[in-house]
Amino acid sequence: MKSLCFCFCFFIFICFAAHAHPVAQGSLDLHLTADAAAATLRISNEQVFVAATLGEGGADAQDFDAMLTAHGAYLLRHFTLLADGTAAPGEVREVRPPVDRSVNGFTTYVLRFPVKSPAQIEVRQDLLTEILFAPGNPWEAPLIARVWHDERPVVEGALLTAKQPLLVPLAQGIAAGFAQPPADHWRLAWDFFRHGIEHITGGWDHALFVAALVLALPGFWRVLALVSVFTFAHTITITLGVLGLVHVRPSVVEPLIAASIVVAAALNLFKPGQPLLTARLGVAFGFGLFHGLGFAGGLSAAMEGFPATTLATAIAGFSVGVEIGHQLVVLPLLGAMALVRHWVPARIPIAVRTGGVAICAAGAWLLAGTLR
Repeated sequence: MKSLCFCFCFFIFICFAAHAHPVAQGSLDLHLTADAAAATLRISNEQVFVAATLGEGGADAQDFDAMLTAHGAYLLRHFTLLADGTAAPGEVREVRPPVDRSVNGFTTYVLRFPVKSPAQIEVRQDLLTEILFAPGNPWEAPLIARVWHDERPVVEGALLTAKQPLLVPLAQGIAAGFAQPPADHWRLAWDFFRHGIEHITGGWDHALFVAALVLALPGFWRVLALVSVFTFAHTITITLGVLGLVHVRPSVVEPLIAASIVVAAALNLFKPGQPLLTARLGVAFGFGLFHGLGFAGGLSAAMEGFPATTLATAIAGFSVGVEIGHQLVVLPLLGAMALVRHWVPARIPIAVRTGGVAICAAGAWLLAGTLR
């Protein structure tokens, strides 16, 4: 009975302590000279709309041009450039309105920061982190970054998130040039590997989905196969999305992701003692495609203009991180269920159904939030 209570508490913790996260991605080109840093941010219109209507955008949601202007001030509050550890004052030098004024378009902002030959530049951002998409479901706005010095690229690609700042060490100041060569693909792969792990462990949509799928399965290898199928499907749609071959609006993808949690959890309510691996493999692959679309759309637009090798490196690093993140989620669950099987095997159906109901309720809560 103690094991059963532990298992139930574990599910409650997952449902209400973790967070899901829709993604509004963009890009950053940081141009450094001897006396200034110019940050060109390509920001999705989705981010502008979200900040204006749900956050501190400070503009009338009916006036798109006013929203664009107000978002410049928002960026200055949530985008910070530090020279040798001291925040440089910034100003909005230019706002380039989008050609596509829909949620799928991008607006370009040019921010200028005065700096005087620092030994290190650090960039931080916490865009949209104060805003919830749905109950327990905060926004995320990563930036794919490049750094330039006198029109020469010195960092081809790096990931800038609220948890991961961008560090650019300099040799003897900007005028003397950089101490490091252009960033290689190992750095980019590592950035996206970490982001892949955080994408799973920091969000309850993917975590709850895989937890529901493996809840009733005994044995490590069955669980590994199921999780790997989900990761494979996830990678397929990320790749197709980045290549521009598939695009589905977030307003469609997010409810489908939430619905997938409900469907996967419902599998545990029928014959919990005799789970069908085939059915779970089908659900893992089918809905895994939609989970990948939740990340692919913004990534493809944000990385427009990047070399194909950079795109491939980002996808590979992210996919491996996603797989590791899944294992970090399911292995504790597998261990908890093993304890139940060992100490109170007769309680397995109750534990599986209890977990299924808890996960189903969490998925329905998220689904209601995405449909509001």
